[in-house]
Amino acid sequence: MFQAVIFDMDGVLIDSEVFNFERRLAYLRSVGVTPGTTDIQDFLGQSAETKWQLVVPDPAERARVRPGFYPYKAAHPITYADHVMPGIQATARWLHAQGIRLAVASAGSRAEIDRMLTATGLAPYFQVILSGTELTENKPNPQIYRLAVTHLAVPPAACLVIEDSRIGITAAKRAGLTVWALQPKQYHIDQSQADWQFADYEAFRRHFAGVQRSANLG
Repeated sequence: MFQAVIFDMDGVLIDSEVFNFERRLAYLRSVGVTPGTTDIQDFLGQSAETKWQLVVPDPAERARVRPGFYPYKAAHPITYADHVMPGIQATARWLHAQGIRLAVASAGSRAEIDRMLTATGLAPYFQVILSGTELTENKPNPQIYRLAVTHLAVPPAACLVIEDSRIGITAAKRAGLTVWALQPKQYHIDQSQADWQFADYEAFRRHFAGVQRSANLG
Protein backbone atom coordinates (compact mmCIF):
# COMPACT_ATOMS: atom_id res chain seq x y z
CA MET A 1 0.00 0.00 0.00
CA PHE A 2 1.26 3.46 -0.88
CA GLN A 3 1.75 5.90 1.99
CA ALA A 4 3.38 8.72 0.00
CA VAL A 5 3.45 10.13 -3.53
CA ILE A 6 6.40 12.10 -4.92
CA PHE A 7 5.66 14.38 -7.87
CA ASP A 8 7.98 15.90 -10.43
CA MET A 9 6.94 19.47 -11.32
CA ASP A 10 7.22 20.37 -15.03
CA GLY A 11 5.02 18.12 -17.13
CA VAL A 12 3.43 16.57 -14.03
CA LEU A 13 2.05 19.30 -11.76
CA ILE A 14 2.36 22.01 -14.40
CA ASP A 15 1.91 21.77 -18.16
CA SER A 16 4.96 23.98 -18.69
CA GLU A 17 7.46 22.11 -20.85
CA VAL A 18 6.46 23.69 -24.17
CA PHE A 19 6.23 27.20 -22.68
CA ASN A 20 9.67 26.96 -21.05
CA PHE A 21 11.22 25.47 -24.18
CA GLU A 22 9.81 28.13 -26.52
CA ARG A 23 10.73 30.98 -24.16
CA ARG A 24 14.38 29.91 -24.03
CA LEU A 25 14.61 29.60 -27.82
CA ALA A 26 12.89 32.97 -28.30
CA TYR A 27 15.46 34.62 -26.04
CA LEU A 28 18.40 33.11 -27.92
CA ARG A 29 17.01 34.26 -31.25
CA SER A 30 16.44 37.74 -29.82
CA VAL A 31 20.17 38.00 -29.10
CA GLY A 32 21.19 36.54 -32.47
CA VAL A 33 22.16 33.05 -31.29
CA THR A 34 21.16 29.96 -33.25
CA PRO A 35 20.19 27.27 -30.70
CA GLY A 36 22.30 24.13 -30.69
CA THR A 37 19.10 22.09 -30.70
CA THR A 38 15.45 22.87 -31.30
CA ASP A 39 14.17 19.42 -30.35
CA ILE A 40 12.09 19.53 -27.17
CA GLN A 41 12.97 15.89 -26.54
CA ASP A 42 16.51 16.99 -25.71
CA PHE A 43 15.26 19.24 -22.89
CA LEU A 44 12.72 17.11 -21.06
CA GLY A 45 13.76 16.43 -17.47
CA GLN A 46 17.15 18.08 -17.83
CA SER A 47 18.71 20.42 -15.28
CA ALA A 48 19.08 24.10 -16.19
CA GLU A 49 22.83 23.65 -16.58
CA THR A 50 22.42 20.81 -19.06
CA LYS A 51 19.80 22.74 -21.03
CA TRP A 52 22.22 25.63 -21.46
CA GLN A 53 24.97 23.30 -22.61
CA LEU A 54 22.60 21.86 -25.21
CA VAL A 55 21.34 25.15 -26.65
CA VAL A 56 24.69 26.99 -26.52
CA PRO A 57 27.46 24.38 -26.79
CA ASP A 58 30.33 26.90 -26.94
CA PRO A 59 31.33 27.82 -23.33
CA ALA A 60 32.43 31.37 -24.18
CA GLU A 61 29.23 32.11 -26.09
CA ARG A 62 27.19 30.57 -23.28
CA ALA A 63 28.88 32.77 -20.68
CA ARG A 64 28.11 35.81 -22.82
CA VAL A 65 24.41 35.21 -23.43
CA ARG A 66 23.25 33.36 -20.33
CA PRO A 67 23.12 36.32 -17.90
CA GLY A 68 20.69 38.17 -20.15
CA PHE A 69 18.18 35.34 -20.01
CA TYR A 70 17.24 36.03 -16.40
CA PRO A 71 15.82 39.54 -16.96
CA TYR A 72 14.17 38.20 -20.13
CA LYS A 73 12.62 35.38 -18.11
CA ALA A 74 11.42 37.85 -15.47
CA ALA A 75 9.82 39.96 -18.20
CA HIS A 76 8.14 36.89 -19.73
CA PRO A 77 7.02 34.84 -16.70
CA ILE A 78 4.90 31.75 -16.87
CA THR A 79 1.49 32.19 -15.26
CA TYR A 80 1.36 29.00 -13.25
CA ALA A 81 -2.35 29.23 -12.51
CA ASP A 82 -3.01 29.11 -16.27
CA HIS A 83 -0.72 26.10 -16.79
CA VAL A 84 -1.70 23.89 -13.85
CA MET A 85 -2.15 20.30 -14.99
CA PRO A 86 -5.87 19.48 -15.28
CA GLY A 87 -7.06 17.42 -12.34
CA ILE A 88 -3.98 17.78 -10.15
CA GLN A 89 -5.59 20.11 -7.61
CA ALA A 90 -8.49 17.71 -7.04
CA THR A 91 -6.03 14.81 -6.93
CA ALA A 92 -3.81 16.48 -4.33
CA ARG A 93 -6.84 17.18 -2.13
CA TRP A 94 -8.05 13.60 -2.60
CA LEU A 95 -4.70 12.10 -1.63
CA HIS A 96 -4.29 14.46 1.31
CA ALA A 97 -7.74 13.51 2.63
CA GLN A 98 -6.61 9.87 2.69
CA GLY A 99 -3.55 10.71 4.78
CA ILE A 100 -1.13 10.21 1.88
CA ARG A 101 2.03 12.28 2.33
CA LEU A 102 3.02 14.34 -0.72
CA ALA A 103 6.37 15.63 -1.97
CA VAL A 104 7.72 17.61 -4.92
CA ALA A 105 11.08 16.49 -6.30
CA SER A 106 11.98 18.72 -9.23
CA ALA A 107 15.16 19.45 -11.18
CA GLY A 108 14.05 23.10 -11.20
CA SER A 109 14.90 25.87 -8.75
CA ARG A 110 13.38 26.05 -5.27
CA ALA A 111 12.14 29.59 -5.95
CA GLU A 112 10.12 28.42 -8.96
CA ILE A 113 8.76 25.39 -7.12
CA ASP A 114 7.57 27.61 -4.26
CA ARG A 115 6.06 30.14 -6.66
CA MET A 116 4.22 27.41 -8.52
CA LEU A 117 2.82 25.81 -5.36
CA THR A 118 1.56 29.16 -4.08
CA ALA A 119 0.08 30.29 -7.41
CA THR A 120 -1.81 27.04 -7.97
CA GLY A 121 -3.05 26.58 -4.40
CA LEU A 122 -1.18 23.28 -4.07
CA ALA A 123 1.13 24.38 -1.25
CA PRO A 124 -1.02 23.17 1.69
CA TYR A 125 -0.96 19.58 0.45
CA PHE A 126 2.81 19.07 0.19
CA GLN A 127 4.93 18.18 3.20
CA VAL A 128 8.28 17.85 1.41
CA ILE A 129 9.75 20.12 -1.29
CA LEU A 130 13.10 19.32 -2.91
CA SER A 131 15.01 21.05 -5.71
CA GLY A 132 17.74 19.28 -7.63
CA THR A 133 19.61 22.59 -7.89
CA GLU A 134 20.28 22.40 -4.13
CA LEU A 135 21.83 18.93 -4.31
CA THR A 136 25.25 17.72 -5.39
CA GLU A 137 23.70 15.73 -8.26
CA ASN A 138 20.54 16.38 -10.26
CA LYS A 139 18.40 13.90 -12.19
CA PRO A 140 19.02 11.27 -13.59
CA ASN A 141 21.03 10.71 -10.41
CA PRO A 142 18.66 9.15 -7.85
CA GLN A 143 19.83 11.42 -5.00
CA ILE A 144 16.72 13.63 -4.99
CA TYR A 145 14.35 10.66 -4.78
CA ARG A 146 16.33 8.92 -2.06
CA LEU A 147 16.30 12.15 -0.06
CA ALA A 148 12.56 12.57 -0.61
CA VAL A 149 11.93 9.09 0.80
CA THR A 150 14.05 9.95 3.86
CA HIS A 151 12.14 13.19 4.47
CA LEU A 152 8.77 11.51 4.00
CA ALA A 153 9.76 8.93 6.63
CA VAL A 154 8.05 6.02 4.88
CA PRO A 155 9.57 2.81 3.43
CA PRO A 156 10.68 3.02 -0.23
CA ALA A 157 8.18 0.30 -1.15
CA ALA A 158 5.39 2.57 0.15
CA CYS A 159 6.44 5.52 -2.07
CA LEU A 160 5.03 6.17 -5.52
CA VAL A 161 6.70 8.56 -7.96
CA ILE A 162 4.84 10.49 -10.68
CA GLU A 163 7.12 11.50 -13.55
CA ASP A 164 6.92 12.28 -17.25
CA SER A 165 10.45 12.46 -18.68
CA ARG A 166 12.79 9.58 -19.42
CA ILE A 167 15.46 11.22 -17.24
CA GLY A 168 13.11 11.60 -14.30
CA ILE A 169 11.82 8.05 -14.62
CA THR A 170 15.41 6.79 -14.70
CA ALA A 171 16.25 8.70 -11.52
CA ALA A 172 13.27 7.27 -9.65
CA LYS A 173 13.90 3.70 -10.83
CA ARG A 174 17.56 3.97 -9.78
CA ALA A 175 16.25 4.90 -6.33
CA GLY A 176 14.31 1.64 -6.32
CA LEU A 177 10.87 3.26 -6.45
CA THR A 178 7.62 2.50 -8.24
CA VAL A 179 7.05 5.02 -11.05
CA TRP A 180 3.86 5.97 -12.85
CA ALA A 181 4.23 8.24 -15.88
CA LEU A 182 1.83 10.96 -17.00
CA GLN A 183 1.63 10.92 -20.79
CA PRO A 184 2.06 14.31 -22.47
CA LYS A 185 -0.49 15.40 -25.05
CA GLN A 186 1.68 17.68 -27.23
CA TYR A 187 4.69 15.44 -27.85
CA HIS A 188 5.90 11.87 -27.34
CA ILE A 189 8.23 10.62 -24.60
CA ASP A 190 9.71 7.16 -24.19
CA GLN A 191 8.17 6.17 -20.85
CA SER A 192 8.81 2.44 -21.24
CA GLN A 193 10.81 2.26 -17.99
CA ALA A 194 7.77 3.34 -15.96
CA ASP A 195 5.67 0.75 -14.13
CA TRP A 196 2.44 2.25 -15.47
CA GLN A 197 1.43 5.11 -17.76
CA PHE A 198 -1.71 7.21 -17.52
CA ALA A 199 -3.38 9.84 -19.68
CA ASP A 200 -4.88 12.10 -17.00
CA TYR A 201 -5.43 12.43 -13.27
CA GLU A 202 -8.90 10.92 -13.39
CA ALA A 203 -7.29 7.71 -14.63
CA PHE A 204 -4.63 8.08 -11.92
CA ARG A 205 -7.23 8.27 -9.14
CA ARG A 206 -9.09 5.20 -10.42
CA HIS A 207 -5.92 3.14 -10.65
CA PHE A 208 -4.53 4.37 -7.33
CA ALA A 209 -7.78 3.52 -5.56
CA GLY A 210 -7.72 0.04 -7.08
CA VAL A 211 -4.14 -0.57 -5.98
CA GLN A 212 -4.93 0.57 -2.45
CA ARG A 213 -8.02 -1.67 -2.28
CA SER A 214 -6.04 -4.68 -3.49
CA ALA A 215 -3.36 -4.03 -0.89
CA ASN A 216 -5.99 -3.85 1.87
CA LEU A 217 -7.55 -7.15 0.74
CA GLY A 218 -4.12 -8.77 0.68
